[in-house]
Amino acid sequence: MEEFASSASLASALAGDPESRAALFDGANADPHALLGPHAATVDGVAGIVVRARHPAATAAEWRRPGGEAVAMTPIDEGLFALWLPGE
Repeated sequence: MEEFASSASLASALAGDPESRAALFDGANADPHALLGPHAATVDGVAGIVVRARHPAATAAEWRRPGGEAVAMTPIDEGLFALWLPGE
């Protein structure tokens, strides 16, 4: 992962919108894929993609590149995991 001027901006991009996340955890999010899955994002001026996935019982998650390479996702909260792919 690239070094970014502000780890807070990366953490915010990975976590997503707090209200959407809370609604997802409460089972009240009418559109969970607005938070989950791949989403275009910019972190410290670098365009890329944030990928989020959730499984409440998961202790780890990974995303696989098209060639099969596994990339570990960062745990965010309550079985929510995210990954930043700069320049993708």
